Amino acid sequence: MLFLMQYDKWMELFPSIISRVKTLQVIISGVNGTPNASLQLMYAELQMLSPLVPTREIHFLRYCAQNSDMEVTWVEHAEAENELVHGIFTDYVSSGMAFGARRWLAVLQRQCERLATIPTPEARTNLMNVAHRMVRMFCLHITGSCGQSWTALSDSVEETVRITTRKVTEPGQPNGLILTAVSTTWLPYPHYQVLD
Repeated sequence: MLFLMQYDKWMELFPSIISRVKTLQVIISGVNGTPNASLQLMYAELQMLSPLVPTREIHFLRYCAQNSDMEVTWVEHAEAENELVHGIFTDYVSSGMAFGARRWLAVLQRQCERLATIPTPEARTNLMNVAHRMVRMFCLHITGSCGQSWTALSDSVEETVRITTRKVTEPGQPNGLILTAVSTTWLPYPHYQVLD
């Protein structure tokens, strides 16, 4: 449950949703005499895995408290402006599935399912580190986060192919330029059915 208390761990757990996060201000530390409780003003940039949906910047109040039984109380209140999205995603975004609680819970459930299939703690740690790096880089390259600008290949509103380039700046990565091309298609089926 420590991932809920530390924003960097929280971001690592949800790499397909959170592209950036930071604490702007600790408003109250040690709430109700509990040293492990605080009220914080936070900033986050939420993303969908498509350049057709702009990232959503939010400022929110976050209250976290941890008691001695490792139970975490986590309450957030956030307000965000809705931006126009491509027609493919209009219903999905307005339903709350793009940035709402159901998506957060689905990602958390898939994380738990993946962890449960790995037999030993050492293998779990090693595999999850590699998987996390791969997912994080994948998400970074196909979303509109971090000021990445995408160019449409045609002027047609129906066209969903976008391209972008960016220079590699991450430590441990080979020097060079990354060209990313993305096409988005909406399939009205659950993810497990599509993958089957």
